[in-house]
Amino acid sequence: MKIKTITVDDNKEILTSLENHLKQIDYIDLLYSTMDSEDFLEVVLERKPDLVIMDIDMPRLDGIELGKILRQKLPYLEIVYVTSHGEYMREAFEVYASDFLEKPYDISRLKTTLERIAKKLNISEEVYEIKAQKNIRHIRVSEILCIEAFKRKSIIYTDQETIEADHAFNDLVQLFDSKYIYKSARSFAINLLKVESIQPFSRTSLEVTLRGSDIKPLLSKNNYDEFRDLIKEIG
Repeated sequence: MKIKTITVDDNKEILTSLENHLKQIDYIDLLYSTMDSEDFLEVVLERKPDLVIMDIDMPRLDGIELGKILRQKLPYLEIVYVTSHGEYMREAFEVYASDFLEKPYDISRLKTTLERIAKKLNISEEVYEIKAQKNIRHIRVSEILCIEAFKRKSIIYTDQETIEADHAFNDLVQLFDSKYIYKSARSFAINLLKVESIQPFSRTSLEVTLRGSDIKPLLSKNNYDEFRDLIKEIG
C-alpha cells in the first residue's frame, strides 16, 4: 500500500523541495501539490488522501482552519504540519496532527514521521472476511470504530455503517487479532486508533469518545492502565 498524499505551502521553494523529497520515498504516492489553500481543500475533499502535509501561515485559509475542517470531514486523515511558526504547535495538536515540523524541516525527522504513519496505515489496512446476516463481508481494521456483543452475535460499528455480524463477540475479537482492537470491557472492543477521550461513567466503567462518532463504548476501570499504555504506545 502506498500512502496517498497531498501537500500545500504558499512558499514555492519549500513546496518544491518537499515534493522532491516525497517523490524519492517509494511508499508515498504524491497525488497533488499546490500553493493555494482553497484549491488544496477542494482537492483533498474530492480525492480523500491518506495524508496531508501543510503549511500553517497561508492567506485566505490558514493551516489550523484547514485542519479543523478536514478533521470534521475526514476524521481519520493523517495531518502533518510544516511551519516556521512554533507558537502554533498547541493548536496543531488540537486537531490531532500526527506531527509538527518546524522550517527549515529536518529530512530525517520527516522520514521518521512518514515511516511511523506508513507502519500504522499498512497494519490497519489488513482485510478480514466476516459473516454478516448470512453474507460474506470484507472489512479493514481501519474502518472499525468498535465492536459490541449482541446476544450470540456482534455489532460492528464502522465510520460508514453498522454491521450485524454472525460471530460471537469473543470469536470476532480473536478473528481480528490486531493490536489496535482492544477488548475494553466484557461487551466492548475498541479500535485504539479512533480514541479521542475518556470520561467517567459509573463506579466500574469509563466512557470512551471516538473520533467522528456519537457511539460511546465502555472501558472497564480494571483495564484502564493497560488501555492508557497501549494508547501511548501507538502515539
